[in-house]
Amino acid sequence: YDGGYGPRSAYISDKNATCIMFQTPWVFEMYDSTGQLIKTVKMLEDKKGPTMFIAHDCVWSEDGNFFAIITHEQMSSIGSKPTTRTIKKGDKVEEVQLPGYPPRSGNPWVFLFDHDGNEIWRRRIPNYIGSHIWISPKGGFVIATGYTRTMKDYETRRPFKNNTYIFNRDGKMIKTFDRSFKCKTFSDDDQFAFLYGGNTALLFEFSTGKIIWEKSFVESVFSCSISKNGEKFAVATRDYKGDNALPQISIFDKKGVP
Repeated sequence: YDGGYGPRSAYISDKNATCIMFQTPWVFEMYDSTGQLIKTVKMLEDKKGPTMFIAHDCVWSEDGNFFAIITHEQMSSIGSKPTTRTIKKGDKVEEVQLPGYPPRSGNPWVFLFDHDGNEIWRRRIPNYIGSHIWISPKGGFVIATGYTRTMKDYETRRPFKNNTYIFNRDGKMIKTFDRSFKCKTFSDDDQFAFLYGGNTALLFEFSTGKIIWEKSFVESVFSCSISKNGEKFAVATRDYKGDNALPQISIFDKKGVP
């Protein structure tokens, strides 16, 4: 194999060591454990026009039966304000005014595939840029994040609009958040997701689509973990601005009781 393209060039499944490799930003190939090509998949191949899509992130489920991908258009942009650049021409130094440019939506899409590379569903998320994606251990749920910077945000220098979306196996959006979360921890039985971002951590139950509990901390949350039996939940926090940068660990049960 020569080359590879994508956020990383290769993604290996724990089931039969099937490997995904991106040949271009919107085309990936699947190989078996012996290196034999199984399948070539062109994402958004039914889309008309010259627009190029970038596979921004890709992840396999722990059981190796599913994988999810988040993409956005190559020409997407958060915008830029006008700047002044100093350019030297011979003995002269000139200041050149560079115009800014407005944000442009990348029309991000979220995909779910089975182990054989068959597309199960695709969903458009209403943001400019697709950020990150996670999938539960058995592939029953997909969590994706995106952000938007509108022209008004650009002109007034307001912060990005961040969102988090949770989809089930059928592609139904069961929950949205108006903020960006990370989700590196699920319960092994696909029942819970432990989300965190900023100084907040929350336990989300997939079957009900509800937040079981949510905690705010003085320090920033940088990691979360769930015990093997799904009964204990750990939150790691740290004060990055203070003199004491040592992490603090808090343990909770399913009801959020310390």
